Amino acid sequence: MVNNSDFCKLWCTQRAFEIPPKDRLKKDDLCLGKERNRALYFSIVGNKPKNPVVALVGICPGNNQLNKFISCYKDGHTLQNSAIESGFSKSHKNIRVMLNSLGVDKIIREEIFSDYNLNHSEKILVTSLVKCASLNLKDDKHPSRTFDPSKYEMTKRCVKNRFVSDILNPDFMNLKIIIIMGKNGWNAINTITTDNKTIKDYLESRGKVLVQIPHPSGANNENIKKFLENPTLPMRIEALRKLSAFY
Repeated sequence: MVNNSDFCKLWCTQRAFEIPPKDRLKKDDLCLGKERNRALYFSIVGNKPKNPVVALVGICPGNNQLNKFISCYKDGHTLQNSAIESGFSKSHKNIRVMLNSLGVDKIIREEIFSDYNLNHSEKILVTSLVKCASLNLKDDKHPSRTFDPSKYEMTKRCVKNRFVSDILNPDFMNLKIIIIMGKNGWNAINTITTDNKTIKDYLESRGKVLVQIPHPSGANNENIKKFLENPTLPMRIEALRKLSAFY
């Protein structure tokens, strides 16, 4: 068996966790804990770039990412490779279009083509506020919808400890831009506090630039279209104002 300490300190539960062998792994085996109407599933989704310039931050992996993580692992990938391959599963197209619209291609000095693999980029850190998948136990059709990490002790600990330390990793000297995807994630970093500051204010005090873009899921295509086509949209104006200083 593989121990969680090889990948994560598990601030969420502060307990050791073992992952069963591939041939015996089931989704429920990855459940770290339950809190009210939500369960947290070990899935460590995200990549490991050597020199990221931009962090692309979701709120947490959803059901698609969790299932991709499990299927990759069962197909013979290592846990780390499974975590990389499952990042933003089914959302890459919308993310690429939004990044190009903000000039992120110029910031990372790489063309973000239609087949650009965000998970394998050495310039973009793929991660989330809550590293592991959080699913709604009472909503089978939309298990990841309406998630607010500030309402659960397990997920608050992940944001305050794991997420912040990842962004401030001393090896990521060139990581300046943090792109938060979706209003729930943006609300969370403006609600959860550390050292008497919101997460947003704390990271900005450390020299990071934080901007918001719409959630990239297909269900949010209408808002993504408005973001791309409406030059007077406040979210778009603010993102362009901050990011244009880098190109």
